[in-house]
Amino acid sequence: MCKVSIVDSICGSGKTSAIIDIMNNDKTDTKYIYITPFLSEVKRIREDVNTKKFYEPKFNSLGNKFVNLNRLISENKNIVSTHALFQKANLSTVDLIKSGDYTLVLDEAFNVVERMDMTTEDLHILYSQNLAYVKDGFLLWNEEFFNYKGIFENIKYLCINRSLMVYKDIVLLWTFPVEVFKAFSKVYILTYMFDAQEQYYYYKMHDIEMKYYYAAIENGKCVFKLKDENYSEKEIKVKLKSLIHIIDDSKLNAIGDNFYSLSHSWYNDDDNVASIEKLKKNMQNFIINKTKSKAKNIIWTTFKSSRKYLSAKGYTKSFLSCNIRATNEYKTRHNIMYCINVFINPIIEKFFADKDVSINKNRYALSELIQFMFRSAIRDNEEINLYIPSSRMRKLLEIWLNN
Repeated sequence: MCKVSIVDSICGSGKTSAIIDIMNNDKTDTKYIYITPFLSEVKRIREDVNTKKFYEPKFNSLGNKFVNLNRLISENKNIVSTHALFQKANLSTVDLIKSGDYTLVLDEAFNVVERMDMTTEDLHILYSQNLAYVKDGFLLWNEEFFNYKGIFENIKYLCINRSLMVYKDIVLLWTFPVEVFKAFSKVYILTYMFDAQEQYYYYKMHDIEMKYYYAAIENGKCVFKLKDENYSEKEIKVKLKSLIHIIDDSKLNAIGDNFYSLSHSWYNDDDNVASIEKLKKNMQNFIINKTKSKAKNIIWTTFKSSRKYLSAKGYTKSFLSCNIRATNEYKTRHNIMYCINVFINPIIEKFFADKDVSINKNRYALSELIQFMFRSAIRDNEEINLYIPSSRMRKLLEIWLNN
């Protein structure tokens, strides 16, 4: 079983700098696989880790990026790549990792559970034609049909790699193969509020042991220190509270008074068309009257499906995905509009509950908000203006700041 070290401290606290120092000072034969959300961070690792040569999987004559990821592992190279590519890891990748002494560095947790876009009828076809069967919750491919070619080829591939789980016999879920994590000698996860994220619940489901650390400055250097009963974020939050200006305007915030306002289902309800238009006007009011800000000083978010309803002249191009992680590209922006109310997918929540793992829904929502907020100028300890129309989300942040 690998050792999993969760480096859990506030965004911008120096986690990446500390792990770069660890890798630069590592004189052993340990090899590293560094996984990050963004290509810009791939470049940073290749440039800043100067005692080791890091290779980035590329599409070339030897194959696509994933083929070359596995090839680089087989050659025992240090590797840096993205979440998107690493999520394709399969059981062949597991065998290759085990053959070397590899440490994984995962910059921010990533999606490890997703609902598959597959109908109940299609799932029943797999059963009735004996193409696949369920064992210990996993959908497995029948070896008699190993040479199968057809519309279920992708399902076949995922079944062979133990990536599909069935919930209540009718819902198909993709899960990242836990064997990948177990294949590493050591795992570092650099994040904040890990215990609120899906990957934490996934680790609990698979009984993976975790030890918690935080990043701190010691003798002028960023280091990891073990979290104990003396660890406190009080000073950090006192400082943040003085820099974060949450818009307190009853007219602008009235749109989100209902507990479920601005949720995914709220945006998809035809009865809320007028309310969505009102929210759009409130956003323009925030920009024009409250902050007098230009597009280059704004970031805003909503669900991807509702983006078109809220976009308007002056801020459309300042949109960021609500689940963005780890980027520093927007740290000069001081005005933020967070126009969503976060709830975990109910199917995924029930799936974990079925495995005796309960999710703290409010803490999950708060962690999503904090991650987005820290894409802004607050990273550099600069003041920000924050428009959070959802009363639920606003209260969660206020409670966190005052705790």
